[in-house]
Amino acid sequence: MKNIWLVTVGEPSPVDNDIRLHRTGLLANSLSDYGYSVTLFNSTFSHQEKKQRYKKTKIINHKENLKLVFLFGRPYMKNISLNRVFSNNDNSVNFSEISNNFPKPDLVICAFPILGLVKEVTNFCEENNVPWILDIRDFWPDVFLEIVPRILRPIASLIFLKFLFELKSSIKRADFIISPFDGTKNWLNTQFKKNNFIKKYQTIPFTYPAPNPNSNVDSKVSAIIDRGADIIITFAGNISEFSNIEDLFEIERAAKYKNLNFQIIVCGSGPKYEYFANKSKSQKSDIVFTGLLDQPSLSYILSNSDYGFLGYNAQHLIKGVPNKVIEYTCHGLPIIINSAMEICSDSDFGVILEPYFNKEINGLLDRVSRGSSNNDKKRIRFFYENNFSENVIFKKYLDLIQRLSVS
Repeated sequence: MKNIWLVTVGEPSPVDNDIRLHRTGLLANSLSDYGYSVTLFNSTFSHQEKKQRYKKTKIINHKENLKLVFLFGRPYMKNISLNRVFSNNDNSVNFSEISNNFPKPDLVICAFPILGLVKEVTNFCEENNVPWILDIRDFWPDVFLEIVPRILRPIASLIFLKFLFELKSSIKRADFIISPFDGTKNWLNTQFKKNNFIKKYQTIPFTYPAPNPNSNVDSKVSAIIDRGADIIITFAGNISEFSNIEDLFEIERAAKYKNLNFQIIVCGSGPKYEYFANKSKSQKSDIVFTGLLDQPSLSYILSNSDYGFLGYNAQHLIKGVPNKVIEYTCHGLPIIINSAMEICSDSDFGVILEPYFNKEINGLLDRVSRGSSNNDKKRIRFFYENNFSENVIFKKYLDLIQRLSVS
């Protein structure tokens, strides 16, 4: 049996009640079920629920072949804040302090963008002669540069030079690089022009567990669905300045003007949740804001919807297939998607996408008001099964692990 460490903070944990596992949590379950001995490192602080799981670093034998290590991290309320930086630094320091207390792994997979943890993993693996894979999830520091006023970006870029230098050092020393986004290849070439990292790179997309049709939900959740609505559009995800929830208000206004019986549901939380929920009340909008839902409840809402909504237009979010696309397709939902997103030009996704421009909402409504048939939903689920199901994605990981001689 081989020993694999997975190092990611900011994801839900198997100990969190009914919150869907993300990329690393799903991989941890798949690897441990397959027979690998897995140690999953996360933070004591839940990024999704903004609360402490444990007061100090804690180790749990969760199930056969799966150990959970929660690295202490102080709380933070805002995703972009100094407190989050301090919390991530806590995680890195605690990893450094306890990593040598465990049996040496045969392979480590570490997620970026938490640079401190990446640096600690780099040093640990070099000192112990352990191969490791860097999983690039986000394009830091680009995400921060995009929210800086354009006139100040040259100065901000100088501030991030040290960050990029240290990141480059870890990328060079990684045995392999993966990412859920094809756009990572271009990002690597742009940020590190003279280094051919593509030779050791592979795109491994996100996955999403198939919904359980037998899940029971609270009557309050089932009551959210308007059975009299002709079309139900649902957004599920982090409610931020990048989500373009404003477009849903525009869709609602246009639908009412055309006397179309649409219901719009927004599921999730985030830094802009209060703003949009209050806006909905003040404008007497009928958009339903549910807040953060557990996995069975969210799956119920999506299973009873006609369309998913994906309005992202920030450049750092569109260079690949976002997790939301996979979440919607596994529920058989066609996706109303901002036409600015790069995947809109990919013919492979034509079966699942309904692109829109802000200036042609009426045309969008004419197209989606016809709804989607059961055959449409079957085709979309087939697309999910062939491209993004857990089995398909896990096989990609297994093939890579075997190539790195850790089988």
